[in-house]
Amino acid sequence: MSPIPPSFTGPDDERLRLVEERLTFQQKLIDDLNAAILAQQGDLGRLRRELHECRAALERLAAAGSEGDDLPYEKPPHY
Repeated sequence: MSPIPPSFTGPDDERLRLVEERLTFQQKLIDDLNAAILAQQGDLGRLRRELHECRAALERLAAAGSEGDDLPYEKPPHY
């Protein structure tokens, strides 16, 4: 194995090591943020489906009320 050339020793080596450490840290941070965004996207899709289902249920209840039918929450069960 050949000795390390003089140009690869000294303060520049320390700077290069620090840059590599920062790059590694930033890549890990990007990967973590990407995972968080993917999880949030899944949650957002689920919430959109639930909202759509709630709106559909409200529209069905409103349609039932406009047809003269009693809405299920208008009269207590003992009537």
